[in-house]
Amino acid sequence: MEQGQQPTPTAALGLVRALELAPQDKGLRMMVARQHLIDGKADEAKAALAPIAYDPHAGGMGEAASAIIAAIDEGGAKFALQAAEKLGKPEEKGAE
Repeated sequence: MEQGQQPTPTAALGLVRALELAPQDKGLRMMVARQHLIDGKADEAKAALAPIAYDPHAGGMGEAASAIIAAIDEGGAKFALQAAEKLGKPEEKGAE
């Protein structure tokens, strides 16, 4: 995804499986949520983002997750994807 190419369906499933194996990985959660938004799966994206959004220690990443959830509620998956892209990468803003 970072190289501007969309993952194959198998790779997208691999992301979801990786999250099942490492649910504590916030960066992976953000990647899975983004892929769900690309796929139009707003509810799945919210489920992936919720643990980050409600984590009091998530810092900037938590704020970004909360903003994306709010965008999903406001305008759906495509609207939230646009909002997420405007936010940039939370890890670049000092979040873990």
